[in-house]
Formats: sequence, C-alpha cells, structure tokens
Amino acid sequence: MSEILANVSYEQPDSLEPAAEAVGLTIQHVGPFSRDKGEGIAKEPAFAEAAFRSDLIASGTNSDVLELGPTRAVVMRIADHQEATPKPLDEVRAEVETAVRQAKAGEEAARLGKALLEQLQGGADPQQLAKDHGREWVADGEISRNDKKLSAEVRQALFSVAPPSKDSSGSFTGTRSGASDFVLLWVSAVSNSKVDSADVVKQEQMATTLARIKGQAEYTALLASLRKSADIKVFTQNIP
Repeated sequence: MSEILANVSYEQPDSLEPAAEAVGLTIQHVGPFSRDKGEGIAKEPAFAEAAFRSDLIASGTNSDVLELGPTRAVVMRIADHQEATPKPLDEVRAEVETAVRQAKAGEEAARLGKALLEQLQGGADPQQLAKDHGREWVADGEISRNDKKLSAEVRQALFSVAPPSKDSSGSFTGTRSGASDFVLLWVSAVSNSKVDSADVVKQEQMATTLARIKGQAEYTALLASLRKSADIKVFTQNIP
C-alpha cells in the first residue's frame, strides 16, 4: 500500500484524491498548527517538518511518503500556509512581564553568585558565606552523571571541575540553572564509578549474543558466496 501511495501521489501531485482512492483511505484534514505546537499527527516530527518545507509550500504539491513508524505512512499536501506574525501585546503581556522578571532575577543571581564564587575560591567558609546572604549550604553526598535530582546544567558543571588535589579541601565552581537561578558548587572528592557484578554479567551475555549473530551472518555470507560460485543442481523429487 505504501508503494501504491507513493506512485499515485507522485504521478498526480496536485491532489490527494487519486492516491486516497487507490489505497481505499479517506483524506484527513489537520491544522492550523505551528512548528512546535501541533496536535495528533502534527506532533510527529517528520510530518511537522514536511509541513514547513519551502518547496512544498511554494508548489502546493503532494509530499513524498512520510514514514511515521514500522506500519504507519502518510502523504501530506499543504492546503494553506500563514506566515508568522507577532502576537498583539495584550495577548502576551503577562508572558513578557514574567520573562522580563526572570531575566532580571537571573542577571542579579549571576552577578551575586560570581562574586561569592570569587570569595569561596579565595578561602571563605561556604557555610558562613551562605548564612550571611540568607542562603543554605546543602550537602548532596555522592552525585553521579545521570543523577536526576540535580539539573543538567548543574551536573555538567560538577563533572567539568578538575578533581581536587590531596592537599586541598575541594574545588569550587558555579553555574546558571534554569531561567533565574545561579548555583554555587563545592566538589570535595571524586571517586571512580563502581561496576555492578550484575552489569558485568549482562555485558558478557551481550558479547556472547553479538558473537553468535556475527557468526551466523558470516556463515550465511559464506553459503551465499559458495552458491554463487558453484554449479548446484537441486533434485526436488528427492526432497521429502
């Protein structure tokens, strides 16, 4: 059906009706939707990308067959396209005010955070410094690269710090987190990850499976090569 859909929609690119009739499907209508806010099939990345292709917008012709999954395919045709326009201020006033407040808060937090970071790197006590500014210094214990209790920005900053030397009490760094926060970080020690024995067993099982698959592929390729180069006669009457 996918091949029929592709052929008919390509041969008659100005309408979806012939393709729909050929595969016995009903034409569906969706929209309008923006690049990042679609519903239903418009949420599919391949569909949304095709809907904003300049060549399909200009020509108004059918798209290629878009694969949406192992058993899902679609051909789309843009019925109408509206250029992006600024929203009226009354509609976005609250969003703009919130964004401005967050931006100003973020700038102030970054300014203060960088100043405090310099003090920490100069030897200031983190507990006292936090207390002086109405903040709390929290010990999170061991943190892994994929620990979800911290934001991605914080984890990236943590694992970008040089491991502290044996003679130092730790390494300090800081980073923006979210729209309006600045986080100060203290890495007191770095330990190598521990490999769980169960993970080792899984890795060995995976290696065995891959080796078997590779062996089967090589065996199949060898048989194909031998069949191609050999003169083989099959006596079907002797096959039970």
